[in-house]
Amino acid sequence: MALWGPTGPGGGAPLTGFAGVSNTSGNYTITLTGAQTIAAPAASVPEPSVVMGVLALAGIGFVARTRNAITELTKR
Repeated sequence: MALWGPTGPGGGAPLTGFAGVSNTSGNYTITLTGAQTIAAPAASVPEPSVVMGVLALAGIGFVARTRNAITELTKR
């Protein structure tokens, strides 16, 4: 049994074509022996404290901007 390395794009021996033995079409089966899948990395979820910190800063900025706008209006 021969062992092949990666055959996709960037691999040492990429598959560039296939020549079948028949001109008929229909269902077919591909059997992979010894193939392994790699799990996708889990999406990172921010900690609740980080979310609350960002919301707190946004709230402080909103209050400061509103106070400045009110102060400017009362000066007129």
